[in-house]
Amino acid sequence: CLYALSRVSVGGQPAARSTSEMPGLTGLLIPIGFLVFTFHLASNVIRPYFTAFTGAEMGFALSPDTGAVLFLLPSAMALAVMPAVCRLGRCRNQTVLYTSAIALLSASTLLQGLAKDLIWLLVGRIGFGLFLVVAQALLETRLFRENSTNLHFNYGVMVAVQNGALLTAPVLASALVDAFGLA
Repeated sequence: CLYALSRVSVGGQPAARSTSEMPGLTGLLIPIGFLVFTFHLASNVIRPYFTAFTGAEMGFALSPDTGAVLFLLPSAMALAVMPAVCRLGRCRNQTVLYTSAIALLSASTLLQGLAKDLIWLLVGRIGFGLFLVVAQALLETRLFRENSTNLHFNYGVMVAVQNGALLTAPVLASALVDAFGLA
């Protein structure tokens, strides 16, 4: 991926001859790419089995439609708060905001796993979507702010990493369910 993207010229500037010529590659791009990959992998690995898991393992008698709505809640929440998230890039204390988002993301994930009532599962799903989009937006804003001379390349790498995680998630999910069952 990095090799292919390094060969693309943007804005009339010649393409880099090697990945060592790309500014920011050794700085933030690799660790942030890893975090973006794990965000998308972790949030999508449950996708194929979410409805079955909430019904069979958590004890909720859900119709497929209700399960689908529950699954879509984080994505809907992310879309709903996107205008506010765009303003986060201008906040002064982004490190504290990012750390808080990660802590709340973890808490919402834990809440989903421990939920005994449907309302707590709903709250966990909504919080998960909100805090995932905040954390990821802050990561990407930092990458783009710290390396503004190579925005096209950085964006291309982040999209490639995200798509890699989205392709890996169902394969990993199937392997995990084959090996361990739903729970």
